[in-house]
Order: sequence, then structure tokens, then C-alpha cells
Amino acid sequence: MLIAAKAPEFLWAEAVATSLYIHNRILNKHTASLTAYEMVFGKKPHLGHIKTFGCTAYKHVPKQQRGTWDAKSTKCILVGYDSNSNNYRLYDSERGNITIGRNVTFEEEAVEYFLSVSTLTATAKKKMKTAEQDQPM
Repeated sequence: MLIAAKAPEFLWAEAVATSLYIHNRILNKHTASLTAYEMVFGKKPHLGHIKTFGCTAYKHVPKQQRGTWDAKSTKCILVGYDSNSNNYRLYDSERGNITIGRNVTFEEEAVEYFLSVSTLTATAKKKMKTAEQDQPM
């Protein structure tokens, strides 16, 4: 998943968690009639929310969290699913963090390939310097 999405290595845990999330919801050759999810919860899993790992996602920003002229959504990249709810785990490359969102629009046709690791590292260092400058002494 990381290689296909050209994702940086620091997202390996998200890729593993997403792989397990999907694996537990599909049939395999050992349990041809039941999924692992069915064995635990006693009902068939819903798969309608499954999207392509690494695809572009637009997370809705509620009115209370934005100004009149601010964007209504934030561009992110899908990196997984929240196991406790029907929410998505999204990587916000602008802020450099993972957020959870429910009201999300996806563009699966065009997978948003991640920036190169050197670009991500440079961006992270720049943000760290900015954060250090903002700290009161």
C-alpha cells in the first residue's frame, strides 16, 4: 500500500492498520463462508465506505471553525479508517498531522501521490522552526 501510493515510510503504521481493517472484512481461503468481522460481531460487515488508500480527500470544515471567506474543506489524503466509528483517518500534508473526519468527499480516480520524502522532511523542519519561533522565552 505504501509503495502503490508512494507514501512516506512514517505512515507505515497507518498502512498496516488499514490492511488489517480490510483483511478482517473480506473472505479468505481458510474461512470461506465467514469473515473475521462476522465471527466476532455476528453480522456481515458494510464495505460501502472503503476507498483507495492514498486517494485525495476533502474534509468538510464546519461553519463554527471557519470564517466567512475561508475554504469549506481541507485537502487531505486518505490513510485509513477509524476502527471505533465510521470515520476516516486523513493525512493533512499542509499541517503535517493525521485527522479524523466523517464528512469527506473523495477523488478516487486520481490518487494523490505523496510528496517526496525530502520535500516532506524540509516542510517538517520549516514548521518546527516556525513553532520554535512562536514559543515564548
